[in-house]
Parts: sequence; structure tokens; C-alpha cells
Amino acid sequence: MADSVWNTAAVCVDWATTIEYQYNTLLDGSAIFVSLACITTLTRSLAEIQTQINRGVKVGDCLRWAALQSRVTAGCRELEETFADLLPHILISAYFTPLLAIVDVVFNGRKADLFSLALSPVVLLVLWPMCDIGDELAKARERLCPAAYLGPWLEEGCEQTRVRLCLMLFAYGRHGLLRTRGPGGGVLNRGTFTTAISSWIKFLNALINLQSASRHQVRGK
Repeated sequence: MADSVWNTAAVCVDWATTIEYQYNTLLDGSAIFVSLACITTLTRSLAEIQTQINRGVKVGDCLRWAALQSRVTAGCRELEETFADLLPHILISAYFTPLLAIVDVVFNGRKADLFSLALSPVVLLVLWPMCDIGDELAKARERLCPAAYLGPWLEEGCEQTRVRLCLMLFAYGRHGLLRTRGPGGGVLNRGTFTTAISSWIKFLNALINLQSASRHQVRGK
């Protein structure tokens, strides 16, 4: 029984690998790398600007910094809109392509294609940087709340106080962060990467256990 299940799984994985590789060929490689460079540069720049806003809100007039915060948030949303269609495809490829490559290694062992071995680190070269810079932007946004809380409340009027409170509430919002849309989408951060890798490892463990059961059954015969 285990041997039959193992053979069925092997055929399914071969088909999935073929489909995934053909899907990746439809994506222009140069466009992907240029897009990744743009996303990385712009997101890190926005995170640095957010850090400077936090410092300004902590020590100075929050009204002028709130205006800049509004422009930064608008820039984040424009970044999200620009890459909303492309980013999910990049992340899907970065997640499933190395997964299927490692599955090929598990199934075939030393007979595995060297191309599969070369694809294995893609998840660390693409998915991790995206989640890391997304986490950097999210953390910078969250630090706006304590920065606003430690500001000069007693020196400000009612309007400034209301703006400061709004900034504190805004700090934990999810609009304008690096994220993907649609089913299964969400904010890209280190927690997202941890969840993705955990699912990855569970799937590989299931395959390894299935392979071990198949080998034990063959030896028993």
C-alpha cells in the first residue's frame, strides 16, 4: 500500500514540477530581478523615512510630521499598487520552485538533476529578503506609536493632541505595508517567512516518512 502511494506521489510531483517550470518560463527573468531591486530599494527608503518621522514626532511639532507621514503612506500604497499583479507570481515561484526541486532530490537521491540542487536556495535568496524588508517597514511603522506617546504633550494644543493620538492609532494599521492581495495574501514580514518555512518542512517530512515506509515495505517482501 505504501509503495503504491509513494509511486502515485512521485508521478504527481513530476507533473507539478513540469507545470511549475513551464509557469516560470512565462515570467521574464530580467523583469523579475528589476522589480525585486525596485521593491527592495523603495521599501528600505520608506522605512528609513518612517524612522526619521518617528524621531521628529517624538521631539517636535507633530502637525508637520503628520503631513509627511501622509505622503509616505501614499507612497507605500502606490508601491503596493504598482507591483500588486507581479509580486504574487514572484513569491509563488520563490516558494514552490525550490520546494519541488528539493522534492526531486528526496525522490531521486544521487540521480537528482543538478539543476534541482541549484534551485534549492532560491527561497532564501528571494522570499527571505522580501519578508525581511517588509518586516523592517512594519517595525518602523509600529515604532511610531511609542515615539508619539513620548512626545511633548504638555506643550501642544488640542489640535496637535488629536493628531498625535491619530498617529498612535495609525501605527498599527496594515495599509501601506509590503503585502500581497487575494486569497492567502497578507503582510510580508519575518512571521510570514517562518510560517512558510514551517509548512515547507512539514511537507518534506511527510514525503521522507512516506519514502521510508515504502522502503521498509519493499525490504519486507
